[in-house]
Amino acid sequence: MPAELGLAAFHRLRDRSLLAAEVRQEEIERALSEPFHIGNRQRRYRFPKQKARYLWHALQMTGALPEAPRQLRDFLVRLPGIGPKTASWVVRNHYACDEVAILDVHILRAGVAMGLFLPGADPARDYFKLEARFLQFCGAIGEPASLVDSLMWDYMRRIGPTAINRTHVQRETVCVQ
Repeated sequence: MPAELGLAAFHRLRDRSLLAAEVRQEEIERALSEPFHIGNRQRRYRFPKQKARYLWHALQMTGALPEAPRQLRDFLVRLPGIGPKTASWVVRNHYACDEVAILDVHILRAGVAMGLFLPGADPARDYFKLEARFLQFCGAIGEPASLVDSLMWDYMRRIGPTAINRTHVQRETVCVQ
C-alpha cells in the first residue's frame, strides 16, 4: 500500500484511541473501512477486516518486548500479517537504528539498477539475504542504512519503474546470488 495510506490509517486509529488492547476488533475494522482522503482523492484501505484482525491480535500481546532491535524484529515477524519489511520499519522507527533495512520495491529496483541485487530478486523468499547485502553495501560506502534506503526510496518512487532501462541492469558479475 502507498505510504500515505498507511500513515493516514495509523493517524486515524491513533486519533480515535483505537491502538489499545481493550479496543474491540470490530472498532478497528470500522475505522479502516471508512474512506481516507489522500491529497485530493478518496482511497480505500485494502482488506480492512483482515488488517483489523492482525492489529487486534498484536495489541493483545502482553509482557515485555525484546529490547535489542534484531530481536524485536524476530519477535514481530512471528505475528500474523507482519513480514520482514513491516517489522524492519517498526524497528527502524522505534529505535532509529541502522541494524535493519527496509527493503521494498523501490529499494529493490535501485539495487538491481546499480548491480547490487540480481534482476528478479525476491524479498518474500530472500529478505534477510538481500538485507545483509544491502547493509554490507552501506558499510562499504560509510553511510547509514537509514539514509541510503530513504534516499533510494524517495528517488525511485518519484521516477517510477519505467525510468529504468532494463537492458542495462544485467550486471550479474557484480551481484551475489
